[in-house]
Amino acid sequence: MKRHFLDYILLHPPELELAERFFELVREHPELCVLENETHYFSSDKISHGKGWYEAHYDTCSPGTKRGEVSTSYLTAPGVASRVARDYPDARLAVLITDPLEIVAERFLNAKKGQAAPADLETWLERQPHLLDSLKFGKHLTSFFAYYSPVDLLVMTSADVRTNAGEVIIKLFDHLEVSKTFVPKVLRVLTEDEVKPGLLARKLRLDRWRKRRRDKRLAIANSVFPKDTTVLGARERVLLARYFEHDLEQLSALVHRDLRAEWRHPAPEKKGHKKH
Repeated sequence: MKRHFLDYILLHPPELELAERFFELVREHPELCVLENETHYFSSDKISHGKGWYEAHYDTCSPGTKRGEVSTSYLTAPGVASRVARDYPDARLAVLITDPLEIVAERFLNAKKGQAAPADLETWLERQPHLLDSLKFGKHLTSFFAYYSPVDLLVMTSADVRTNAGEVIIKLFDHLEVSKTFVPKVLRVLTEDEVKPGLLARKLRLDRWRKRRRDKRLAIANSVFPKDTTVLGARERVLLARYFEHDLEQLSALVHRDLRAEWRHPAPEKKGHKKH
């Protein structure tokens, strides 16, 4: 068994535009060979084809490049973590997740654009019985952390990418053990060190120069990874936050971050104490 054959797997939820754009930029790294299309090998009956069938997909990879694929099905499909760990225990994993409320809103609005959704969110969700469960990232990542340590499984969030995509992509390259000096062209301005201005700028316009540079970086970042503009009503946010409350606690414990606060979920209702 070629235990060292597969170098990495990159995971993210399906139909998430930010994740698709981010991993398009990851593909530009010359030391990475990323399959053009997902194989669904670990998440379907295709695993019965055997490792020879799977590894043949990488025949066009250049010698010396690291082999892997981007998957939208491995994160939520049952049994994937154990299968990958069994066949390719040395592979490194990275996952990009996002606020489930943002995903619900994005998909609902897309459905409405295609006239496939009713006027209200609750009715639409009733017609999507598996959607909410698929967004319980705490539950899904628990199965992976049963086999992988944080050293081998990198967790990123959409908010991280929006805040500093350059820093996130360098961290990912470091995780995949490829050169960190390569940065996709569109993100280079976000990772460059501050360049000292000329003498005149230093004397007269230093603050304005720095502000223009920050504004330029921010404009580029926003054009590549726009901020979430989907809006849910207050009642919808409360209902969804309540649904994901326990899973979000589990997820926050796994990644050692307070994601409820980061994603600004409504605080859970405090149970009142009976008066004696």
